[in-house]
Amino acid sequence: MASEIKVDTISEKTSANGVTIDGVSLKDSKIATANSVDSDAYVDASIDNAHLADNAVDTAEIADNAVTLAKMDGLARGTLIYGDASGDPAALAVGGADEVLTHDGTDLSWAAAAGGGASDYFFAYKAYTDIQTLSNTTLTKVTFGTEIFDSGSDFASSTYTAPSNGKYFFSTQVCHNCGTEAKLKQSQIVLYINDVYTYIHNHSFAGNPTTMNTISASFCVDLSATDTVDVYSYLRYDSAATLTVHATSTYADTHFLGWRIGD
Repeated sequence: MASEIKVDTISEKTSANGVTIDGVSLKDSKIATANSVDSDAYVDASIDNAHLADNAVDTAEIADNAVTLAKMDGLARGTLIYGDASGDPAALAVGGADEVLTHDGTDLSWAAAAGGGASDYFFAYKAYTDIQTLSNTTLTKVTFGTEIFDSGSDFASSTYTAPSNGKYFFSTQVCHNCGTEAKLKQSQIVLYINDVYTYIHNHSFAGNPTTMNTISASFCVDLSATDTVDVYSYLRYDSAATLTVHATSTYADTHFLGWRIGD
């Protein structure tokens, strides 16, 4: 025969023990028996933050793609997340204007852009009215009185001064003229570096003198910061003649240009 007790209140016999019903201990309005309530007894959405222990949710409880960008900690605009030396996520602050992201084989960093184009470039020429007279068989510095551009303000008084160590490309052209008489036998362009005769390009037509010759040359050189570069010209002509370096009214026949191409 089943037994049934119907009462409004069951009180503990002693204040220290509480009341035990079918193995479940009730004490001071709480369930005192550990692990006596399993997930089947929870009402959906009944567990709030206050009832979660610190670090109670680990990776195993988080579904793939469950954490959205909105749930991540905020970052300053332009900041990048990367792995640091400890293997932990770290924030790389935004770089400066026109800097590029580089990698040294270990870490990321920002650096000045390089290799994307010419730097420290210039172009200068001799104007039509800038007639320069040269002496026979005498090396003479060619003057270029008009600049089209000079990005680093490194070209002055017809001399280019390297702003930094690196490899540089130079190209020059000089127009030689001896008037109406065919007396020009030889013309040269000589590149001087730090006032030293360094590179030469030569045209020789001693057996067939001419009235005019345009000679051009290009050079690729290693320079150190503050090295200077000048263009000199050498001419040889027959008997008396007025020999000039000049330009036509339309074209910059006599010019000098260059740029830094890299380290």
